[in-house]
Amino acid sequence: MDTLSEVLNDKVARKLAAAAVDSSNAIRKMIDENNAKQDFTLKLGGKSTTHFGMEASGRVVMVAPAGDYGLHLNAASQLAEKFGVPTKYLKDLVGGDEWQKSLSTEIMNAHTRNAKQDRFLVRSVNDEIRAVLSDSYKMLDSEIIVGQFIASATKSGATFAGGFNSGLNMWLEVLNPKLIHIETSKNGAVDLAFGARIKTSDFGRGALELRAFMMQAVCLNGMVTEQTLREVHLGGRLPDDMVYARDTMKVDTDRSRLMIRDVTEQLLSEDYVLRKIAQVKYAAGFEIDIKKQLEMMQKTGKITKKEIEEAECVFVNNKKEDGVDGENTLWKLTQGLTAIARDKDEERKRELQTLAGELLPQMNQKTLAI
Repeated sequence: MDTLSEVLNDKVARKLAAAAVDSSNAIRKMIDENNAKQDFTLKLGGKSTTHFGMEASGRVVMVAPAGDYGLHLNAASQLAEKFGVPTKYLKDLVGGDEWQKSLSTEIMNAHTRNAKQDRFLVRSVNDEIRAVLSDSYKMLDSEIIVGQFIASATKSGATFAGGFNSGLNMWLEVLNPKLIHIETSKNGAVDLAFGARIKTSDFGRGALELRAFMMQAVCLNGMVTEQTLREVHLGGRLPDDMVYARDTMKVDTDRSRLMIRDVTEQLLSEDYVLRKIAQVKYAAGFEIDIKKQLEMMQKTGKITKKEIEEAECVFVNNKKEDGVDGENTLWKLTQGLTAIARDKDEERKRELQTLAGELLPQMNQKTLAI
C-alpha cells in the first residue's frame, strides 16, 4: 500500500505533467504572436488622415497610413478611454450588430476629425489592431523575458505548473516539485510545493509582474502571494511616424530580463521558501470571522455573491480534499477561495488565486519571530 506521501507526490506529478502541455501552448501562442506583431506611432485628432469604416464582412476597421486593420475589442476599449467615450458603450458597439458597428465608426471618426490631436503607439498582430497605447509605452520583448524566467526557474529545480495565454495577458507558473510537510497549530498538516508566477501583457492590460506561487498537494489549490516585481510599461516618448522592429526593444528588455533572472532565483531559494513556510504557519494560527471577511470582499467588489455562496459551501463541507481543515483561520479562508477558483475560467481562477494570496500577512522580521 502506498504511503500518504507517495500518494501526494504522485498526485502532484500528474498535475505537473498536464501543466506542461498548457504551458507549452501558452508559450507557443506568445511566440507566434510576437512574430506577427508590428508597432507604429499614429496621430489621431485634428487633421489626421486615419479613419474608421466597416468591411462587407461586418468587421470594423482602422484605415491608417501604415495599412488597413481590423479593430480588436481591446483596442476599441482603449480608444474609448482616449476619446472620452464610455468604454463599455463603444466596445459593445464595435462588437454588436451591423447598425451598432456603423454607429461606432461614426463616433470614432467624429473624434478623429474634431478632437485635439494626440499621438499613440499602435500595436497590431497580423491584420488586426490589438492595442492603442500611450506614445510613452515601454516596449518589452516578452519572448526574451519569459525565456529568462523559464531558464532561471529550471536552474533552480522548478518545472512548469500551469500556463495560459488569453491573447491579451499571459501567465506562467512554475514549482519545485519537492513537497514540504508543514504542521500548523489550527489547520492540521499541509504539504506544499513552492514556486513563482510571471504575468505579462503586450497589449496594455497590466504591468509585468512576478509573484511567489504555492500549491497544496492534497487539493492542488494554487495560490500566489506578495508581488515581488512590477515593471510598469512607461518609458520615454517615442519618435514620430516610425514603424518599430523587435530590436528596438533591446535596452528596456535587457534591463527587465536581468531583474526577472535575479528575482526568480530569489523566489525559488531556500531562504525565501522558509519565509513562506513561516507565513503559512502564521496564517494557520490566526483565527478570523470568515463570513465577515467574505462580506467585506464582496462590498469592495473583489468577489461576487455567487462566489461567496460557493465558498460557504466549501467551508460547510469542510473536506480536506478542498484544502480546508480545522478551525476558522486566515489560512482556511485562503484555501476556500482557491478551492472555488479551480472551477473558474483561466483568468478568473488566477484572479482568485491572487486575491487569496494577498490576504496572507507580509512576513517582516517581527512577524517571523512570533
